[in-house]
Amino acid sequence: MIDELPPLYVWHLHECDPRKCTSIKLKKYGLIEFIPSLKYANKSSIVLNPLSNKVLSALDKPTVERWGLIVIDCSWKDTAVLDKFKNIGMGRRLPLFFAANPTNYAKPYVLSSVEAFAAALIIIGRLNLAARLLSLFKWGETFFSLNKLLIDSYLKAKDESEIKIIEEEFLCGLK
Repeated sequence: MIDELPPLYVWHLHECDPRKCTSIKLKKYGLIEFIPSLKYANKSSIVLNPLSNKVLSALDKPTVERWGLIVIDCSWKDTAVLDKFKNIGMGRRLPLFFAANPTNYAKPYVLSSVEAFAAALIIIGRLNLAARLLSLFKWGETFFSLNKLLIDSYLKAKDESEIKIIEEEFLCGLK
């Protein structure tokens, strides 16, 4: 029996190269659903938002599994766009992860949509589902190897405060 994915949604703002867009590929395989805007999303879904003060943790698992995750697929380089997302819904930011995608390889926090979904699934303890999503990409397995120490640590964290401590320790080690 294959583990079922929680509902996964993307608000796609069409700001990327469609040939490199991970969310378009996930949609093609029927693994996610595009939504036309956040007003069409379930208000109980968790929105992965890099500007949120709250960090995703294992405690968010029931919400994710019942109501799903939303990724906003846009260029995060435009700070004017970012301001629109400061206070949206059930926002959670992801803790430190390094990108494995070829465009942003080894950059902290600069994840593609599939990496964001995978990171969130990892945080809530659904590694098999994260691997399933990442398996569609040549570099997918690299995400696990590049983030192995972080993943191992995050999986032991019980709540948001423990995730933040782990993140801070790794960030201090990078300096």
